[in-house]
Amino acid sequence: MDQAPKIEYSVVEGWEQLPKGFEHRDVAGVACDGEDRVYLICRGDHPVIVYDRKGNFLRSWGEGDFSYRTHGVYVAPTARSSARTTASTPSASSRPRAGC
Repeated sequence: MDQAPKIEYSVVEGWEQLPKGFEHRDVAGVACDGEDRVYLICRGDHPVIVYDRKGNFLRSWGEGDFSYRTHGVYVAPTARSSARTTASTPSASSRPRAGC
């Protein structure tokens, strides 16, 4: 049986470039899309924070839409080859959010 290649990870200090007044408080999930954008679901004032692959802040959304119990994020392809991010909470069904 073939073994999968070993994947190595390393921390890149200072990778993310947050705007003034933003913070990552408690990050509950991370997802990437087909264009290497990185989505964080955070338990804080800015629930979804989006970066490009170099760590540049692109946008945030979901302010006032999620509780501090939000627990995950994923990116799923659509029929038009774009991506849509969905965040969910234990008390509410998953809802599609801003398209990429």
